[in-house]
Amino acid sequence: MRKLVKLQFVIILLFILIQSSAYTTKDGIETGDEVNMDYVLSYDGDVQQNGPGFVTVVSSDRLIQGFYEGLLGMKVGQDKEIIVSPDKGYTDPSHDLYGKTLYFDVHINKIVTNINGGGEVTEVAEEFSETDSGILSPSSQVGSVIGNLFASPIFKVVVAIVGVIIVYTKFLT
Repeated sequence: MRKLVKLQFVIILLFILIQSSAYTTKDGIETGDEVNMDYVLSYDGDVQQNGPGFVTVVSSDRLIQGFYEGLLGMKVGQDKEIIVSPDKGYTDPSHDLYGKTLYFDVHINKIVTNINGGGEVTEVAEEFSETDSGILSPSSQVGSVIGNLFASPIFKVVVAIVGVIIVYTKFLT
């Protein structure tokens, strides 16, 4: 009987751990997040704009469709080339970039605020330092990787399963 109660207790703890990770982990940039990024925009083979430290809310109302879609899911520290076809670019024919294929080289410096599923805004703790080039970057890439590993739901589930196995073999056999 005691073994069954212990096993139920472990299962409840595992369930709580998995449920809480669904609300506290960040899968990347989502609509409504405010981000700080560096980007270089080019088209027709020439660099046209350089936006270091550009801060914006990721929204289809604020960004052209192709750029907005390309940012979704990106994580802090990630680099990505986003290619925006003319049909997902500028829609106003009077705009200089109307009808052009745009190439954005993007680096995400920081998620300033993130919008979780419940609409709650939370600050993302991330330390950054300025490099010689003036671009913001994570102070410790290794620390960032380890922090992301510990925050991932898969890591939490694996740790919980290993914990259940240890508890079961030590106390329930």
